[in-house]
Amino acid sequence: MPVGDPGLAKEEVDMAVIFHSFVGIANKNDFFSRMREGMRYPRPLMMVEWRYDNTPTGPPLSERMKEEAVMDFISTTGYSDVGAHSAKIPDQVIYMINDYMEMEGDPMAPPTGP
Repeated sequence: MPVGDPGLAKEEVDMAVIFHSFVGIANKNDFFSRMREGMRYPRPLMMVEWRYDNTPTGPPLSERMKEEAVMDFISTTGYSDVGAHSAKIPDQVIYMINDYMEMEGDPMAPPTGP
């Protein structure tokens, strides 16, 4: 499998988790596009990344990204719901990412069916 390829067939998985890899993904647009294609709706993705701060553990600050920059990027890849929690794990941020969750009768919900 080539570097940067999540290795997923179309709609192969229900959810995915990424740990401490975001900064090192060379072609983030391609990677997250392939990731979305490989996940079934609502495409729940969780990422755990190092907080953008000098912390006693983890890589140097040069190998981290600000939480807002990560969330801004993710929102450009097609995911419609992105949140970050930084008080759950010391020195790390948990990103909860998915597509808009369909509510019955909601006119903004994505179409269902074949």
